[in-house]
Amino acid sequence: MGARVRRAAVPIAALVVLLAGCSDGVGAAEEAPASASGAPTPLPDLTAAPDAENDASGNPTASPLTEAEKRYIELNGGDGLFEGAVLEQGVEACSRVEFAAQVDQGLLVDDIREGEIAGATGAIPFLCPEYVPQLAEALGGIEDGATETAGLAEGDYAAPAAGLDCEWTLVGSGADEAGDVASGDVAEIELTGDVTTLESSGCVVWLPVSDD
Repeated sequence: MGARVRRAAVPIAALVVLLAGCSDGVGAAEEAPASASGAPTPLPDLTAAPDAENDASGNPTASPLTEAEKRYIELNGGDGLFEGAVLEQGVEACSRVEFAAQVDQGLLVDDIREGEIAGATGAIPFLCPEYVPQLAEALGGIEDGATETAGLAEGDYAAPAAGLDCEWTLVGSGADEAGDVASGDVAEIELTGDVTTLESSGCVVWLPVSDD
């Protein structure tokens, strides 16, 4: 009985050694460098400063509002409305404007004129001013620059998106009338039969003032 036990112990010991060697080989394979150059793959730098879009705690932060966005929220916000919700409505209106423009520029003008795109009139001058020409065409407005007023409806016009650099001159048969927002003037004008040209800059677009 004793001899048989000793003979069985030899292969068991050998098996233990063999398994240990295999285990070492597997571990070595797992620790092999991942890069083709043989250098260990670098670990991410956990001490790096967070991105500029994150706060000190690493949490995402909202981008600061532009002056045009602030002005849009100021004019279109109301009691109980969050700034983000107001701005989102304007951005959505601009998205619909852009889609209509991609389909057909003429269709966009018609949609604005007929009020098919909710919020477009208020959003375009502030949030997507690249469509100001279509807005002016649809509503009988006047873009910045020198514009002859022949053919335009007489009456009151306002520049809702006028910045502090907005200035204008009404040229006519009588004395010229000038104004600028920086001096405290309100960006509103009256086109009469005596006015032949409107010259403006920094005012974006002049739109007819509704009687409502």
